[in-house]
Amino acid sequence: MIAIERFAADTFLFMDTKLGINRIINKKGSFLLENFLF
Repeated sequence: MIAIERFAADTFLFMDTKLGINRIINKKGSFLLENFLF
């Protein structure tokens, strides 16, 4: 039971980290795009 909970916690942490990284990439991408266009 503890192993399952730990696995779930790791999975959620990984998903959260992935979302955070994607958000940073999108922010940087849009920033670069805006500088390039304007």
